[in-house]
Amino acid sequence: MIILNVIDLVASKSRRRVIRVKAVDFIVVHHSVTPPDYGWEDILRIHLAHKPPYQSIGYHFVIRGTSGQVYKCLPISPAVIGAHAYMQNAVSIGICVTGNYEENEPREVALTALKELLAELHSAYPKAKILGHREMLHSKTACPGKHLQAALVAMRS
Repeated sequence: MIILNVIDLVASKSRRRVIRVKAVDFIVVHHSVTPPDYGWEDILRIHLAHKPPYQSIGYHFVIRGTSGQVYKCLPISPAVIGAHAYMQNAVSIGICVTGNYEENEPREVALTALKELLAELHSAYPKAKILGHREMLHSKTACPGKHLQAALVAMRS
């Protein structure tokens, strides 16, 4: 798996102050509810246009749903706090797979990239729990969608 590091590009377009994660307790998987060909630039644009605006992209990694290309958007060693899991951002790393997986099945190439990325992150953070966004405390969401959640459950077993 090739991870394209776009951290400097994201930082150049962001308003983020750097706050470090103290511990990584969770690796949280999301879907974007956008077309699956969206990339990190599209997600950053959406987050910066949000009302109120995010300071930067909310995820540490974005996986393009059509190609499985992985983009590293925020530092993880040490990790910078993202904006993806209410009240849990300070203890988590966020991964977003672009697409709507409540309605559509994720492509195999995206699932393969996710599985490889999760294995790499779990190796670096062996105590971290891998969860879908809907499994996080305080989350009232269908994210990462029923199809991606089912694939995530299968990956964990």
